[in-house]
Amino acid sequence: MSSSHTPVDGQTRGQPAPLSRSQMLAKIRKRRHTILKKIDEFHGFSSADIYLLVHVNGKFYRYVASQNPLWPPTQVQVEKSYPLPQLYTPASFKVSKRESVANSKGRVKQEGGVRNKQHV
Repeated sequence: MSSSHTPVDGQTRGQPAPLSRSQMLAKIRKRRHTILKKIDEFHGFSSADIYLLVHVNGKFYRYVASQNPLWPPTQVQVEKSYPLPQLYTPASFKVSKRESVANSKGRVKQEGGVRNKQHV
């Protein structure tokens, strides 16, 4: 005899149940910590000047890693820099179904590791 799974309210077959508010806040907190930790690791081995600003649930979180007292640069300084800065948006990291299949077969090479680079 086979057992069948009946979806709970708000849940469709094949999708997880929606998270409660406390679960979502915990997930956001963990992701924020992971992002900051990864950026700190990146700074540690690359010595890159880094400024990250995250605004979530009405609160700002800043990470600053630079010996330069004028860091971060102003928007005008960034726009006047050369080579032109690269802008990453959520669309930069979206993968089409076709690319996903090709990537899994090892056929697609990404330029610089990220697709859809845009210049500011």
